[in-house]
Amino acid sequence: MGKLSPSTLQRLLDELDSYELSKTKKDAIRTLVEAELYRRTEENSFREFHNWIRRGDQILRDMEQRLFQIQKLEGPEGSLIDRLSVLKLIDCFDFSKPESDAEKAIHWVLSGVRREIEKLPTTQK
Repeated sequence: MGKLSPSTLQRLLDELDSYELSKTKKDAIRTLVEAELYRRTEENSFREFHNWIRRGDQILRDMEQRLFQIQKLEGPEGSLIDRLSVLKLIDCFDFSKPESDAEKAIHWVLSGVRREIEKLPTTQK
């Protein structure tokens, strides 16, 4: 015989008084059914507890993954650098129309830096 479901056990408890059994047998059945329902409730609570732990572990793994991604984009002290601010700062030192060889060299270096900064991944807000 298979296990009775909690709803079947509850229905048995509800209908127990309508059965033609002695009070002693009804009390014995009631005690056994209530014990089984209690055991199942604890069992289900234990399973639910483990489900929450697994869910929490998944949330923690996701957070660790996000932190790792952010750390790759942040400095060691944890401060993010705004890409547009850096590009504006580079523009302050760049010569839009270089005239001398030194200005051409500076423009060439800053253009390379600008291209590399523009390739960096971004975080979404």
